[in-house]
Amino acid sequence: MENFDQFGQPIENFNIKGKTKMNTLPGLLMSVLVLLMFTAYSLTKLTHLFNRHNPLIAQTELQNFYSSQNVVKLEEINFNIAWGVEGYLDRVAKDDEEFVEWEV
Repeated sequence: MENFDQFGQPIENFNIKGKTKMNTLPGLLMSVLVLLMFTAYSLTKLTHLFNRHNPLIAQTELQNFYSSQNVVKLEEINFNIAWGVEGYLDRVAKDDEEFVEWEV
């Protein structure tokens, strides 16, 4: 049972009954405690996973939230947007004069 002690320390150039690692009862108890806590936590998380119980995920569905009467006129609120396109590999800006119009 002492071989289960995960906190045992090797002792260089020293043998105790043919063993080069010093295991203790407190180290064994801590190893068992850590293993039990890890197992309990893992089983709890697996149970939550298989039962699809996760309170951190919320889903909201609003049907017909916007109607045809709710129209936002972007000109009235001075809406502006800017964006650019660049090459994936060369990271050079792509500005084809046929498709890009610059307004200042």
